[in-house]
Amino acid sequence: MTIKTIARAGALLLCTTALASLSTAPLKAQSTRVGVDVRVSAEGVTNPRLGPDGGGLTAAANVEIRPFLETNSDSSSFRLEAFANAREFASDFDGEDRYGASAAFATRLSPRVELFANAGIQSTNVGIGSALSQPGTLVTDPTITDPTLVAVPIDPALGNDITLIGANGRTTAINAGVGAEIRLTDRLSLGLDAGYQDVSLSQFVDQDYTSINSEAALSYRLDDKTTIGVFGGYRDTNFDNPGLADAQTWTGAGTLSRRLSDSLTLDLTAGLASTIIDALPLTPGRTFNSFTARAGLCNRTPQRNFCLSYSRSPVATAFGGVQNSDAIGFSYSQPLSDRDSITVGANYTRTGGALTTAVPINTLASQGPVELANVTTSYNRRINDRLEGFVFGSVSRLYNDLIESDPSINFGVGLRLRIGSRR
Repeated sequence: MTIKTIARAGALLLCTTALASLSTAPLKAQSTRVGVDVRVSAEGVTNPRLGPDGGGLTAAANVEIRPFLETNSDSSSFRLEAFANAREFASDFDGEDRYGASAAFATRLSPRVELFANAGIQSTNVGIGSALSQPGTLVTDPTITDPTLVAVPIDPALGNDITLIGANGRTTAINAGVGAEIRLTDRLSLGLDAGYQDVSLSQFVDQDYTSINSEAALSYRLDDKTTIGVFGGYRDTNFDNPGLADAQTWTGAGTLSRRLSDSLTLDLTAGLASTIIDALPLTPGRTFNSFTARAGLCNRTPQRNFCLSYSRSPVATAFGGVQNSDAIGFSYSQPLSDRDSITVGANYTRTGGALTTAVPINTLASQGPVELANVTTSYNRRINDRLEGFVFGSVSRLYNDLIESDPSINFGVGLRLRIGSRR
């Protein structure tokens, strides 16, 4: 175990321990929920890793175990969760596994001040292509207004870096964050956030990188339906590979949130991002300015949830340094009865463009843009408070100048079981 690995593990342990210590403080009207969610599924899949040699249709079995501890009071909440996932194929594909843990804490110090913190570690030997073909991995959250975030998180261990598609080996990510929400007046609010991410890849050691970010947002409520604001952010990305230039990104944007009806909301963020690329022995330092935007339109009712989202921002990638990323997301869910529901989701993500820090030492950095399209759907049937059945299907397609691959088609059935606290 290297000193760097020990430092990473120590930082995560320290943060998680601090969160756990906070959660054990005396809380009024405290409630505790403890349980384990178990998910099993059987599926048929083609080209599960979206690679150039995907093979034909094969069968697979998937098992996931997710224990959790959750405490809530009138002023605080804490959740500690771990997970382990294994997937085995009937054909020549190697087995896959994912595991990790996370902790999140929030507390209201006063009617005007709320603090929150989180920490987590995720490790996987699953490429993004394979993760997309599993049920429950598509996430579209248009409520996020931070313009430095991509609209559709793909997998916690892989972040939003779709340039990793098809890469074999293990990817491990450590994340931690702290923040505060402060109501300065009845109409004016201030949000502060700071975060850390460490991504390491066993198959490409020199492509490891760390990212530190800080953000501040000031919002003003004009009336019961409209809120406007300004946002400022800074992100520092450092690559282990001396042939990849480190980068610093500054973001400034304006925000608008409008409630169009009792159920329909519109969130808009637009501004500029300036990325400074450090100099290398063979390339000079450079500065790139780009447009950044975030939009979300959501209709939420007891009968259905429907959301559309779009984002454009510079993001760190394992290949090619910092690049522009555009993402479009769609999600829809609706209960069919007291026990039955359906969900549909789709996303398109494109990473690549003017910010590519191509350098001679890394030929992969000069590849063209990487594009990913995915559609997934599921039908869920609640059998009782502890058991739920589901049927799912998905189609994913990768577009890359260097790799030509067939689509990945996935379909199957499964069960979810809650042990402990009821749903």
